[in-house]
Amino acid sequence: MPHKTELVALVDTLSEDAALYGAVNTVAIRGGGAHGYNTDGIGFLQSIIENGINPVNRRAAVLGAGGAARAVTLKLAQSGCDRIFVCNRTAEKALALAGEFPGVIEARDFSQKTLAETAAECDMLVNCTPAGMDGVGSSFESLGFLNGLGEGIPVVDIVYNPAKTELLAAAEKAGHPVMNGLSMLMWQALFSLERFAETKIDPDFVMPLMRAALKGKGIC
Repeated sequence: MPHKTELVALVDTLSEDAALYGAVNTVAIRGGGAHGYNTDGIGFLQSIIENGINPVNRRAAVLGAGGAARAVTLKLAQSGCDRIFVCNRTAEKALALAGEFPGVIEARDFSQKTLAETAAECDMLVNCTPAGMDGVGSSFESLGFLNGLGEGIPVVDIVYNPAKTELLAAAEKAGHPVMNGLSMLMWQALFSLERFAETKIDPDFVMPLMRAALKGKGIC
């Protein structure tokens, strides 16, 4: 969604997460006003918990520092991650993220050397770059940094189309548990629906419908 950041200035109120992330992905119109929310972070959090990944006390490596990476990184910090290494090509963006939670988030560069060192230090790796996305292609110089990951370290890619990116395929081949971004997509959509409807929605009812709709589009 290319206008997430622009929406911040156009709504009447912002949720706590939308204000922190500096982006809006859901706008609910009620009471004569436009109310902005961001469900990306909570959608990501719910998706990893659903897949058995508890962020508490983890040392996470996050690749990228764009809008999605910001939501993921800050939600991990809010949820008890011990340390988060943000690797990004643009130093300013990574440093801005690190400034939100000093002592928890650390900015790093995107060189192969740094990626390898970071992989060796983390116990969870999350790709928040568009590398591997359908129509984008890979922007990884090499996936050799995956060799630094410890045994059984989960690798998450928030890309959902294709279902298995080059990164996930390589990580899986090396024996790591992997997950793509489909679950995050569905959970953030469910939480957006709850903001629209102002009521809780049963995921056991909605999730199969979402999955069927996405399958009809060839996404899952």
